[in-house]
Amino acid sequence: MNKNTITFKKKHLESFYNFSRDKNPLHLDSQYAALTPFSETVVYGILCVFFLLSKLEYKNLNIYYLSADFKNPLLINKEYFFAINKKNEEINLVIFKGSTIYTKVKIKITNNPNIIPDKSSNLSFNDKFYISEVAKRNIMPEKKKLKELLNFFPGLKNFNFWVLQVLAWSSYWVGMISPGRQALYTQFKLNLKDKKLKFKHETEQLHNVLKQNKSIFKSSWGSTISMTSFLRPKPLCHLKASIFKKDRKIRMKDNLCFVTGGTRGIGSIFSQIFSSEGASVLSSYKKDKVSAQKLEKFILSKDKKIKVFRSNQKLQLRNLLLEKKIDCLVLNAAPIIRKIDLSEMSHKEFDNEINKFVKLTINDVKFFQNYIIKNATIINISSTFIDEKPEGYSHYYKSKEYIENYLKDYSDKHPSLTLLNFRLPKLLTDQTNINNLHNYLSSPVETIEKVIEYYLSFKGKKGFFNFNLINQ
Repeated sequence: MNKNTITFKKKHLESFYNFSRDKNPLHLDSQYAALTPFSETVVYGILCVFFLLSKLEYKNLNIYYLSADFKNPLLINKEYFFAINKKNEEINLVIFKGSTIYTKVKIKITNNPNIIPDKSSNLSFNDKFYISEVAKRNIMPEKKKLKELLNFFPGLKNFNFWVLQVLAWSSYWVGMISPGRQALYTQFKLNLKDKKLKFKHETEQLHNVLKQNKSIFKSSWGSTISMTSFLRPKPLCHLKASIFKKDRKIRMKDNLCFVTGGTRGIGSIFSQIFSSEGASVLSSYKKDKVSAQKLEKFILSKDKKIKVFRSNQKLQLRNLLLEKKIDCLVLNAAPIIRKIDLSEMSHKEFDNEINKFVKLTINDVKFFQNYIIKNATIINISSTFIDEKPEGYSHYYKSKEYIENYLKDYSDKHPSLTLLNFRLPKLLTDQTNINNLHNYLSSPVETIEKVIEYYLSFKGKKGFFNFNLINQ
């Protein structure tokens, strides 16, 4: 298996957009991407597939099966490796770095003329669905728009145009699968049983645990196209100004609250509500300085108190916390959660995935224990995954269980503290200004307000307390 490198540039993404018309801002707008959990522009999944296919040396490849798994997002201007493994009629292609696989593609080829459509075949879908409420037009990629992409990836000319058309169209379809909301591609699969290319939109399934949409298109002859996406609401940093209204009851005056991972998602909600209640807030972030500074500026504009820190600024934190100790510590920071395939991992690699979460939380506890008041409250944010245990996330719920047990033991050793552990429901964590329930996703604002009510009620009570808010 040969190993080579690839770095995707802005020009690659723009050429793919011109062909596919997939306008998801996560791939095109660096300012938008900076407000998402990825912090940087994400490469189109199908563009990665196009790149891998372009590296094949075969002429006129007749594909009857193609599957793509987008295991981890690739970022623009980062170097990755790719490899190709050919075995008879099956070809496996991957983009990876170290032991982490980012994109995995499998194709199967055939010379059977009864399966593969010829070059004159017309690709069509039934008229009973629409791609987007906004785009009332045919967005099927056109051959004349392919030229720029071929300049970067000339090997694509070895494929029948309908293959490239289906792939590029699917990127647009997934990106706009829920009108007005963007989505991340997670899987694609094409399986041809017949040379006909007339497909009907068959089903759309909603997977509650993983917040996924799966769309399936079938032909009358048994061919299928299936696509899976992970919904991501538009990222919005700031709560409505009503929580900062002047007549709001102030219940945390003179309190100092520290929120790890406190500048995005539910962490930003903690920071904003704590400050609106009169507390002085300190919030840490890992690398998204732009979002952190915007949140700080917003809260300060409401005449409230907050200061943001990069998580590695330990010396600056120590100096500040010598003046006043922390009343409430919120353990919210966590690495990016990714789905893993246990069959591709050794025991050591699996343990390393667990340790990413465990070490972060435990190190935070050990660092801050010298900077909290004697009867401080520690709030730990846990997850529904502990109870639901979805496939591919065992590293996550095992780490969360370990952390909970560690905090129970920590509570026994530090009896003057109050430790509140919260298992939260699925949340629209990137859309923090949603104040009502939305489908199967709970409102993050209502949920964190409930957490803070528990905090105010249990403040001063000694011991470890567990709260399961999943079904409330």
